[in-house]
Amino acid sequence: MSATRQKIDEALKAAMKARDSVTVDTLRFLNAGLRRIEVDERRTLEEPEVLQQIQKTLKVINEAIDAAVAGGREDATGPDRAQREVLMKFLPQQLTDAELAALIDAVLAETGATLKKDQGRVMGALMPRIAGIANGKVAAQLVSARLK
Repeated sequence: MSATRQKIDEALKAAMKARDSVTVDTLRFLNAGLRRIEVDERRTLEEPEVLQQIQKTLKVINEAIDAAVAGGREDATGPDRAQREVLMKFLPQQLTDAELAALIDAVLAETGATLKKDQGRVMGALMPRIAGIANGKVAAQLVSARLK
């Protein structure tokens, strides 16, 4: 069992004892997704896969927040924002924009990419390095801006 998975289980137990319903619901939802993958693939998830699942769950929550804001329902985003805060505790420190830009520049130099058609090759080399520590969508936008 990965370290993050253990932290999630411990946080779930603590939240249950504290009767923190938002945290309990959020972590149960996350655990259900993790367990579903483990049962389907008949194996224990490794650390990067757990972090990836947390990011996927965060993406769903962020999309729900964006949809509510776009629909003029700012008041309906409270529970989603609380869930986002719970999940953010389990992700490692995110890269700053400057650190991400430096990493992108290094990958561009390694791959020798200069044209837009090389973006897939650059992203293929970059994504394993930023898994769990940076947003892939933001990285793709920065890579696209650097290529001609």
